[in-house]
Amino acid sequence: MRKRRRSVPDVKREESRRLSELIPFPSQALLDGTTSEDEDRELREDIKRYGLRTPIDILPTNAAGLPTNTVLDGHRRREMLTALGQNEVRVIVRYDLANDDRQRIDEEFFRFSLMRRQLSPLAKARMAKGVIESEREGVSPQNGELRDRIGKMIGMSGRNLDRHLAVLRTPMEIQAAFERKALSLIEAEKVSRLTEEQRNTIARRIQSGESPKKVAAEYGPQKRTRHVKPNDAFVAFMKAIRRGCGDLTGRADRISPRLIADNEDSLRRARRLFSVLLDRRPTTPEEETAGW
Repeated sequence: MRKRRRSVPDVKREESRRLSELIPFPSQALLDGTTSEDEDRELREDIKRYGLRTPIDILPTNAAGLPTNTVLDGHRRREMLTALGQNEVRVIVRYDLANDDRQRIDEEFFRFSLMRRQLSPLAKARMAKGVIESEREGVSPQNGELRDRIGKMIGMSGRNLDRHLAVLRTPMEIQAAFERKALSLIEAEKVSRLTEEQRNTIARRIQSGESPKKVAAEYGPQKRTRHVKPNDAFVAFMKAIRRGCGDLTGRADRISPRLIADNEDSLRRARRLFSVLLDRRPTTPEEETAGW
């Protein structure tokens, strides 16, 4: 009688493993720092008092080529158990994933990670950025299929993920302003398109206490004023100058040198414009005689 070949079970099975055998999932490092010390301490105390409530999910030998006993869900539990001096742990071996490819296993890892963490959209994008960079060898940065696949993993459309990735290219002050909703996604994305010098200037001004929205707006596309008559534009310009002179007269020496430096380009443009306007004013007979 022909012996039947034993097949790999396609179910989840609870087993036991030594903690030292468990291997972190490759993308786990992207989640480092997403939990607080208080959360870790609370989890450690809970395990110490009640034991492990939820087993750790691990992978068996698999078609994706990840090491056997790779942790799919439960990295923090593993760390806490190790800190408590335990050697063995109950695990759920995911034989149902044994024949799946890396994409499917990645999706399961991120499903667990996002379900257990209250990550902000930018934190999710930061995690996605790491996955994209690790997979993008030989792939165009604008590869839509990769972007859309990673976006789906973290619950974002490809376009929305692109916008968040753009924000990650800005200085931390701008990212922080976006995180606390002082800048909208569209406003923060527009800042990412500016030159590095402009982005750094905006970051310094935000750090000094200026309103992120107001500062970012100064570097946005200027409204087109060609339809405004030159004389009308000049009258509006003079009103702004008179108002500004009234506010700053006697106090110019108290302006922050850093703030002046950040606005140096605008000040120089204004000086050139003043020069052009003054050169066009009508001269008096006395000035003509003096050679004006």
